[in-house]
Amino acid sequence: MARLQSNNLIADSSSTAHATVHIVTADTAKAGEVELRLRSSLSAHNCAGYEITWNTKPGNKYVTIVRWNGPSGNFSSLKLDNTIYAKDGDVIKATIIGSTITAYLNGVQVLEATDTTYTTGQPGVGAGFYLGGGSGSNSSTVFRVSPRRMDLVLFRMPRRV
Repeated sequence: MARLQSNNLIADSSSTAHATVHIVTADTAKAGEVELRLRSSLSAHNCAGYEITWNTKPGNKYVTIVRWNGPSGNFSSLKLDNTIYAKDGDVIKATIIGSTITAYLNGVQVLEATDTTYTTGQPGVGAGFYLGGGSGSNSSTVFRVSPRRMDLVLFRMPRRV
């Protein structure tokens, strides 16, 4: 399980999102991801905007910047680094200024991409467990939101038979 804690989700013309990663299980059967979203727009079966994703599993390191193009599952990879992953206690941050998207880990810039597709949208956070090659009915997310703090808690739900 992973939890993101963010005290500052800021929306303006140059968006910033950052969070602290909390890993609550060391289950190596799952690949966990934590995500920050910039200039994001979500609706039923539609996802647009930018996503900066960190894997939380040491055996499958990566941080990536992708552009979601609208229809569910339709995205374009903008940049990938497969030498980095997010650990418990790490602070992840993403910014977009103009067309430059930048990812930070513990205050150090680790990835940068440029894209001009989206100029508006909201920041956000996300997380997921991926079993085998896909995601879906085996995971669930819970959000707790208060005026000064947002937590995203991810846990595995037992499969109903």
